[in-house]
Formats: sequence, structure tokens, C-alpha cells
Amino acid sequence: MKLIRKTYTQTEVTKAEGEKRTLYVKISTPTPDRSNDVVIPGGVLLENYQKNPIVAAFHRYDRPPIGKATEINVTNDGVIAKVAFTPKGVNPEADMIYELNRKGYMNAWSIGFMPIESEERPDGGRIYKEWELYEFSAVLVPDNPDALTMVRSKGFDPDQIIEEQKKSEETEEIKAEEVLKPYPEEHSCRLRNPDDFENDSFRSTTRKHDGKEYRVIMGKLKGQDTMTEQAYRYPKDTWEKEAARTHCENHGGKFEAASGAQAQPPEEKEEKIEISKDLFDELISQTEELQLLIESEIEQPEVKEDTLAFLKAVQIHLRQSDKHTGLALRLLKTLKVGGGEK
Repeated sequence: MKLIRKTYTQTEVTKAEGEKRTLYVKISTPTPDRSNDVVIPGGVLLENYQKNPIVAAFHRYDRPPIGKATEINVTNDGVIAKVAFTPKGVNPEADMIYELNRKGYMNAWSIGFMPIESEERPDGGRIYKEWELYEFSAVLVPDNPDALTMVRSKGFDPDQIIEEQKKSEETEEIKAEEVLKPYPEEHSCRLRNPDDFENDSFRSTTRKHDGKEYRVIMGKLKGQDTMTEQAYRYPKDTWEKEAARTHCENHGGKFEAASGAQAQPPEEKEEKIEISKDLFDELISQTEELQLLIESEIEQPEVKEDTLAFLKAVQIHLRQSDKHTGLALRLLKTLKVGGGEK
């Protein structure tokens, strides 16, 4: 079963009298959305969400929450949450969203829920009669220019926010066994043991860090209803191993490099050449002649020393078993070619 997200724009936002930085926000309504779906407010299940009622910005759960839901009321007209924002100065993002909502520049909220009972509507879409709230988040919508202008004036990039928000909303359901298996093309960062999660709750989305995309695997912890990050996956074609390791460790994870081995050049097989005693004696004789030539012709001491050592190595290989003869021949050939070029 897949987590569903619905965004409601132009929702009601009012200030809670006598309480600092606290707003009442309508996070869902029974009005058909763009998909012609209807979410019945009275069908919401809240018990699990209220165990950890955090409120996020833009569905980004890798960043600090902007507040918590201290109260949720269900009416025929919608679900209304009382959101207490973090104290001023603690989270700049929370400060911005609070001001935007309080002044009416921003009034879009999005819920993430798991459908329990639903049916098709006669005019298209679905009606969700019973559903379990997983999370809700303040969101930006591209068709609200006043909000975008205000966000930009606060030092944030609205285009980047909307892009990240869109990526977070594009979730993909994945099976539990896919969380466990190693990936040859991805470095892995384990944040939580997959055994801590409900098997059918895993899903995947993508994020960006320093311009590079990585996957985020989330799931529902056993006994809880909110989504928790379980692992990150970094494509090895865009993420160097050490960069991925640093990002992982900065998030408190356990890093594992991609399981696929790097392509290795084919190992050069050692030649085995059967040679006669006459040829063997001839090879030894040639190396001795080269030694005499080097001792009489080469003036530079360091060159003479290195080259004589080289020839000595050739002789040692020749005198060992036949499996070394191929190497000795190659060494001797190298010396002759090099000498001929000078």
C-alpha cells in the first residue's frame, strides 16, 4: 500500500489567541482536488500520528521540524491542526513559514496518509472514507507569486524549494527485500536497522546534495505511524566513495561502498616457454656479453649500476624453473630494444 499526499491551497489560517507563534491551520477539506479525489475528514485516524506529531516544511524530513501539532480537531468541513512553531531564532525556516502564514502570503498545506477504505466516485476519482494520517507539511505552490516573492526576500530560493518539494512528493513504493540487498551501482548509508520497520511500509524518493541526487529510503517504524528515514543510496557514477561516506557519517549512518567491483584490466598471464639446453646457454651467453658491453661503454655510474642489476635479474630468472623463462625473455627483449633506440 502506498502513501498518498494531497495538497490543499487557500486553506484557513488563524492565530491562536494568547499563545505565541501558534496558528490554527486547515490541513484538509472534503472538497474534490485536481484528481477529483475526496478525503472525508471524519474518516481520519490520528492515534499513531499523535505519538510523534511533528510538522515539517516542504515534506523535508532530513531537516529540523518547524513545529508540532499540539491539537487536531475534526469537523465536517475539514481537519484543523493547532501548530506551535519552534521558538523564534531556533529554526530560520520555521520563522519564515510562520510569518508567511500569519500575514496571509502562504496558506497551502499537504497531508500524507495511508488509505484504509476507499471507493471510486461516479464522476471519476476516489473517495477516501477511512484513512490514517502519517504527516502533514507546510508547502509552497508555484501559482502563489506573493508567497514566492516573500520567500525570496527572506533569503531563500523558492525555485529550489519547489523542486525539492516536488522530488519529496514523488515517492516510489519498494519491497522490504530491496532494502536489505546490496546494490552494485550504489553506495549505501544505513541509518536504521530495516528489521525495525513494518515490511510493507518502505518507499523511496530522491534528494539533492551539492547538485548530486541520492535516494532516500523511508518506512514506518513498528508501532509508529510517521515515516522515518532508513537509508540513503548514492549512485556511484556521480558520487565518489569518500564524498558519499562523508555525507553518510555526517548524518550518523553506517557506510558501505557499492558492492560491484571496479573493472580490472585483464591479468597478464605468464608465458611458459619450453627451451632447449642450447638455447638456454645462448641466452646466458648473451646476457654476459651485454654485461661486458655495458661495463666498457656506459660512463654514468648510476645507469651502469641499474642496468647491470637488471641483467643480473634476467640471469636469475633464466636459471630458475621454466615458468620464469617467459619473463626473462621479455626483460631481455626490453633491454635490447631500449639499447637499440639510443
